[in-house]
Amino acid sequence: MKHIVVCIPFARDYVYRDFMLSWTSMFLYARGKYNLSCLNILGPYIDANRDIIVQDALRMEPDAILFLDDDQVYPKETPEILLNHLDSGKLIAAGVTPRKETCEPMLWSYNEDTEKRVDLWSDFRGNEGVIKVDGLGLGGVMIHPDVFHKLDYPFFKIQDAPMYQRHGEDLTFYAKCKKVGIDVWVDLDLQFGHMVMREVRIGDSPR
Repeated sequence: MKHIVVCIPFARDYVYRDFMLSWTSMFLYARGKYNLSCLNILGPYIDANRDIIVQDALRMEPDAILFLDDDQVYPKETPEILLNHLDSGKLIAAGVTPRKETCEPMLWSYNEDTEKRVDLWSDFRGNEGVIKVDGLGLGGVMIHPDVFHKLDYPFFKIQDAPMYQRHGEDLTFYAKCKKVGIDVWVDLDLQFGHMVMREVRIGDSPR
């Protein structure tokens, strides 16, 4: 039975109810299909947290490593769907997460002529199934352990890729993958939710 290590770098001291419910459904759905283990870490430096937790996951010799973010909501079949993509030969597979601010899909493609330019996909209508992209977030991303054997450590440290500093540890990681020829695949049919917390005042319109 395949072993998936789920890595959750917590960003806060509490857990969103909807994330907890989706994780519980995911865990129950996995019974008898594949083994899910869970590692978590809490700290102020997200790039260092991801590097630490990946090292712990690799010591468990898993078939796959799945990153989840604690402010997202996932279909219960998420690990199974992404594991099937890895079994087909892909090294990195993910679903689609919307941006909190605009609800646009968090999918990026790099301009080959000017690497410093990173374009956000605003719409993927007309596309379906599994496509290749240059970058996305790190919530709901399954990674084959071989990826980390192909990259130099640290994997997520932002300072190591100055041109991507304003984009965070996610695009730093994918930039390193791109340099060694590791493709990133996204299943457009696998879509996640993103939790939003906002201030509400008397007289505001609910949404």
